[in-house]
Amino acid sequence: ENITPEQLEEMDENVYIASFHASKGHMEQMTELDSRFHQILYEACNSKMLENLLQDFHHYVIRIRKKTLSTKERGIASNEEHRKIMEAVKAGNPDEAEKLATSHMINAYDNMVKNGLYDIFQSEDERIELKN
Repeated sequence: ENITPEQLEEMDENVYIASFHASKGHMEQMTELDSRFHQILYEACNSKMLENLLQDFHHYVIRIRKKTLSTKERGIASNEEHRKIMEAVKAGNPDEAEKLATSHMINAYDNMVKNGLYDIFQSEDERIELKN
């Protein structure tokens, strides 16, 4: 509802450029583009509290994602999920955008678990136990 034509255009460009980098496996560029895509959505919320909460969550996801080895395949799938979210926003369908965003978060979490999220926490727990 609150997204500006300029934000929509930037999202469109972001998805287009990200599809190139995803196909090449350029994960550093994908991370930057992913962060900007989410930032545009957060800014469109027009709620500083929600924007800050979502930013904190996304920073956490980025930190974990670096440790769980994002793959080229996930980069391509994630960008396609962004495209679908953007299309729902463009179409003025917030319910569909919300459903797609929820699915995007679940897919990202599942990918992190598949690629070692629990191993990271288990290792951290073991380090804490060894210190005590």
